[in-house]
Amino acid sequence: MNFVGVLSIDVHHKERFVTNKGALVVANHPTLIDVVIIIGQLRQCDCIVKASLWKNPFIRHVIQMAGYIPNDLENILDICESKMSSGRKLLVFPEGTRTTPNSLVKCQRGAAQLAIRCNTDIQRVLITSNPATLYKGIAWYDVPQTKPQIDVVILECESTQALVDCSRSTPIAARRLTRYFEASLEPSLKPEQMTIEDYVLGNFTK
Repeated sequence: MNFVGVLSIDVHHKERFVTNKGALVVANHPTLIDVVIIIGQLRQCDCIVKASLWKNPFIRHVIQMAGYIPNDLENILDICESKMSSGRKLLVFPEGTRTTPNSLVKCQRGAAQLAIRCNTDIQRVLITSNPATLYKGIAWYDVPQTKPQIDVVILECESTQALVDCSRSTPIAARRLTRYFEASLEPSLKPEQMTIEDYVLGNFTK
């Protein structure tokens, strides 16, 4: 799509993905092609996908060969922790679905639970599209009058340890990390300037 000029895609700081350390990659999810863009920048990447896709005869063999993880496994935490401990990246969209235009980022708690229980670093990816295209509720054939510009900003890895240390329990830490995701993945709040340390110190609120 970028090559034929349907839209323009710029990926900023892609060198931050070049590391042998595993991490949970968390991104906001505005467009239909976010997962393709991010996976295309990674040497090794895993995804948690709907178990129902294993019943789809057209794609089940593809996701099996890619080593992706069905979301209904009882030992899913152990599998995810093993993959990230071996240096692989695990891609998750905390919202669980694409963002509706003009709506704020609203995250489910699963990604935060995964990060806290696996004791792994997180790496945020911020995606914006101007004008909005391929969003939830916008048909793929509904072409904007001007060519969309999709910007993808890759941030440095962050440790969740400071947040865990100041929380009384794992569920509380997960709730606080979920709120951090909602603020630090919301494009309108200049999330690239936010850090977990700022959140712990109360330098911004959500």
